[in-house]
Amino acid sequence: MKIGRMAAWMAVIVAGCQAYRAAAADMKAVLPENEMSQQTLKAYFEQAAMTAEIDSDGDLKITENGFKGFLRVDAERKIVTIFALYGMKAAAPEIQKLQLVNRLNDKIILVRFCMPNPTTLWCDYQLSYEGGLTPYYLINTYRMFSRVTRQAVAQQDTDDVVGSD
Repeated sequence: MKIGRMAAWMAVIVAGCQAYRAAAADMKAVLPENEMSQQTLKAYFEQAAMTAEIDSDGDLKITENGFKGFLRVDAERKIVTIFALYGMKAAAPEIQKLQLVNRLNDKIILVRFCMPNPTTLWCDYQLSYEGGLTPYYLINTYRMFSRVTRQAVAQQDTDDVVGSD
């Protein structure tokens, strides 16, 4: 009886390992450009143990380790935009906010920063998917974007303008 249970558990473990290997291989296969969609990307990010949902604007919202980022697919131009938004204090002087944006763009190469309105810091990174791309590359790029953006804002916001009043 015990041998039967052990064999059953071993079969479950082997099946799980095979599924994991298949999923990992799938992450390295090129996703053709005609299959690039929010729904497809959502499945890959969930497979990578991230929380992913499509928001009311149609963007893919991804949460990992407290960081909320977004992905937008532009099918016409074949570009994926990874972006994040930070609130900026309404009471902070505009010159300090603009100085922060300039400092971020001067010091950080991989992420672009701008202030589309007085209370929003926009951070983005764009990549082409013409000819396809691997989900593995996209997920690692998202993680790089997340890491660089968080560190940059934390280190460069010397006037404490990011946040809410």
